[in-house]
Amino acid sequence: MGNRSPLEYFTEKASITLLQKDVLCAIAYFDVFSYPLKISEIAESIKSPSDPAELINCLVSLINRGLLETKDNFYYLKGSVAENIEKRKIGNAGAEKVFPRALRSAKLISRFPFVEGVCISGSLSKNYFDKDADVDFFIITKSGRLWICRTFLIAFKKIFLFNSKKYFCVNYFVDI
Repeated sequence: MGNRSPLEYFTEKASITLLQKDVLCAIAYFDVFSYPLKISEIAESIKSPSDPAELINCLVSLINRGLLETKDNFYYLKGSVAENIEKRKIGNAGAEKVFPRALRSAKLISRFPFVEGVCISGSLSKNYFDKDADVDFFIITKSGRLWICRTFLIAFKKIFLFNSKKYFCVNYFVDI
């Protein structure tokens, strides 16, 4: 293989186009999380620009080559479990249900001293929430105020939310 990456080597040996490589990379990344993708999500995840018809032709080509499979308008690597589609649908429905509560929590967090920004992270940021998930927040604080801000938020969670982590998990902090 020399100095080439395994993906470059595979691409050269398999005569795969740049678009096909980008599609495979996007689907392979989400496959790690057992998360099959829709065409629109593939389009958002690839580097190379393409029109919808070109992307569909690329997907058909990859299916015909035995690299991808499709079911119910979801695409995944050949050999991945098709049951992940049902799991994903349930997780998406769970995210839709819990998202309003997460937004209320984010608004509450934004009112704390020294908070400059609040972002939802983790699986909910990818529109997925199952029975084992929690609502993760990424907090941006004023410069030099990260630890005091974190202390306020953790104390609030422990005292008023009885240390509940399901809907109020403040686990990422940065200061600006």
